Amino acid sequence: MDNVTGNVTGNVTGNVTDRLSKIVELIEINDRVSVSELASKLNISGRTVLRDIEKLKEKKILKREGDEKTGYWKMLK
Repeated sequence: MDNVTGNVTGNVTGNVTDRLSKIVELIEINDRVSVSELASKLNISGRTVLRDIEKLKEKKILKREGDEKTGYWKMLK
């Protein structure tokens, strides 16, 4: 039973890590990419993108410069 839980947790964590990496890659290509564009390119909801961006901000990898409309993403690492 523990192996099943470990495998599921590992897969979910792996998927999130992969998704965070893809978000970082897309932002490195276009620092003005919108949340809706990220959601569309990754085939996930805008809400999921926002949660992932918060994780990147907490890890001090990403930061938003300027306002939501005309601002851009800044990579910190």
